[in-house]
Amino acid sequence: MSQKYFSIVLLINKPKNRFLKELSLIREKFIRFAMRMLSDKNDAEDVVQDFYEKIWRKDLFAEVKNKEAFAMKMVRNACLDFLRKKQLTIVSDNNEPLLEADPQQLLEVSEGYRLLDKILAGLSEKQRTVFHLRDIEGYELEKIAEVLEITNEAVRANLSRARKQIREAYQKYRDDER
Repeated sequence: MSQKYFSIVLLINKPKNRFLKELSLIREKFIRFAMRMLSDKNDAEDVVQDFYEKIWRKDLFAEVKNKEAFAMKMVRNACLDFLRKKQLTIVSDNNEPLLEADPQQLLEVSEGYRLLDKILAGLSEKQRTVFHLRDIEGYELEKIAEVLEITNEAVRANLSRARKQIREAYQKYRDDER
C-alpha cells in the first residue's frame, strides 16, 4: 500500500487509524515472515499487501485481544493459500529443485511434508503457535510471552511439550516404518 494511499485511508476512517498505524510499524516483520514461507520477496510483499486489504475491508480485529499474534496467523494462512494456488515445485532439503527427481524421491518429500503437517495438527493451538514463533520465526521467549499474553513459564512449558510431542510422533512414525 503506498504511503499516500495509506494516509488517505487513515483520514477517511478514524476508528481504524490507531490499529493500522500499529500494523504499519510491523509490516516489515510480516514481510520477513512471509518471505521465510514463500522464499520470494515479491510474493511475500504481495501476500502482505493482500492481508492489509483484507483486514481493511472486513474490520476483523474489533474483538481480538492479541492483534499482532492474530495478524501473524492471518499472514501465515495467506502464505499457505498462496502456496496452494501457486503449486510450488517441491524442493529437497538443501533447497534444490527436484525437477529431475525420480517419482520415489518426490513421494518421500511429499510424505515428509504430510507427516509434519499431521504432527503439527496434533498439537494444541497454543503449542503450535509457540513452536512456530520460536523455532520458525526465531522470536525470543519474552516476545512470545508478550505477543500471546502468557507468562514466560507458560511459553517454555508449551514449547517443551510441543517439541516432545513432535519428537515422539516422529519416532513412532520411524518405528512403524521398520
